Amino acid sequence: MQHILIVDDEPGITCLFARIFRLHGYRITEASCGAVALEVNRLDPVDGVITDFVMPGMNGLQLLNRLQEKRPALPGIIVSSTPHDVGAIGPYLKVVGKPCNADTLVRMMQTMFDDPARLKETEQHPGE
Repeated sequence: MQHILIVDDEPGITCLFARIFRLHGYRITEASCGAVALEVNRLDPVDGVITDFVMPGMNGLQLLNRLQEKRPALPGIIVSSTPHDVGAIGPYLKVVGKPCNADTLVRMMQTMFDDPARLKETEQHPGE
């Protein structure tokens, strides 16, 4: 079962996204900020991340960049009310504007999980 980390400083958003991903068979962990998300991943590594962009401490892009330092093929989706403010992103990151449909996020994440290039990179770096 793939482990998804959902990060948002609005509990209602994390709860909604978590419920939808659980219905699709994913194991979910929720975090309220980037620092908590990093600790969650250290204790129980995740397979993918859904994160808000604007959060206290570090934004969603900074969080995903930190996580991808050790796991470059870790897929992540940034949800933002101002997607044009996110800036440059890497190959395993997507940006979605708010409001967004949680089912769309599930499909996007599954597409990234199934990406042959990402799977090949993951096989080449088994320590991920």
